[in-house]
Amino acid sequence: MVRLVRLLGPRYAYAYMLVEEDRLSEQKIPIPGPIHRVNRPQEKQDKAVRIAWGHIRLTWQSLHVLRRVRPHAVIHSGPGVGVPITYLARLFGIPVIYVENGARVRMPSRTGRLVHRFVNLFFVQWPDLIETAYPRAIYAGMLHGLDEEEMPDQTAPPLPLPDGPFIFVTVGSGDFDALVRAMDALAPKLDLPVVMQIGVGRYEPRHAAWFRHAPSLAPYYERAALVVSHGGVGTTLEVTRRGLPLVGVDNPDRYDQHQQDLLSYLDEKGHLIWCRDLSQLDEALRRARASTFVPFSPPPLALHLIVDAFIQALEQGGDPMNVVRRFEGHHVRPEDVIGGPT
Repeated sequence: MVRLVRLLGPRYAYAYMLVEEDRLSEQKIPIPGPIHRVNRPQEKQDKAVRIAWGHIRLTWQSLHVLRRVRPHAVIHSGPGVGVPITYLARLFGIPVIYVENGARVRMPSRTGRLVHRFVNLFFVQWPDLIETAYPRAIYAGMLHGLDEEEMPDQTAPPLPLPDGPFIFVTVGSGDFDALVRAMDALAPKLDLPVVMQIGVGRYEPRHAAWFRHAPSLAPYYERAALVVSHGGVGTTLEVTRRGLPLVGVDNPDRYDQHQQDLLSYLDEKGHLIWCRDLSQLDEALRRARASTFVPFSPPPLALHLIVDAFIQALEQGGDPMNVVRRFEGHHVRPEDVIGGPT
């Protein structure tokens, strides 16, 4: 969503709805606007009663946000926090634009399944989903893998780059202690030093240099001989776009284990090595260092042009559904869309 806001530009006013603990997204907002905080409806380990209460509370909070903001349109992507506001917005006649999670290549997300019949404009970021799940969706490129990942330095300064080649491990803004532990155990046996970015994890490596966050991970990518990463879509596509040797490890603690869909697809296409089990991590490292990888090339992006055309039709009193009918079920390139921001 950050890239979409940046591409749409300051011609629109924005208000943002973020979960209470998400401070990282707030720091990435490119165009200022009021921020409304809501509670995450559930965690993976929650019991049924707690989940039900969480969704009731989120629905009430979403209603309060809609009443305060009174938006012309609602745009969201992926997280379950967007489900209640989708239903409420449609109840009040507010158009909803949804972008399916970029980690969903062939299998739809739970949120996508819940909202796709209710939203006005539905985008997927991989073309296979039109055939497997959403025949009326629009594929117009992807929002991920095009910009450098920017993560603020929250708890520790980034390490200086090693003088020679090294293995770089990154877990993103969250935690993946199992991966950090496994790489720390392997580090003394490897012929290259290991540098780890451990996010908010509790385990601190004993045999490798480490830090928690950095303003940008690009310098580490550029100098690394090999990258070992969680299966987050932003990190994965940023590294594979560079054509770097990458071992991708899906984090089983992530909600609905969506990372497997992305990593399995990119492994099949020769963009990375998918490590399915941390017990096989040593073998995956050897394979990655002996392999040649195909750089990932993102398709031309037209998604923002379609969103802009839709909102412009709303503002000018036209029929925005003409935009939907024109493009739904198709692979759309920039040249297929007339006008829009540049």
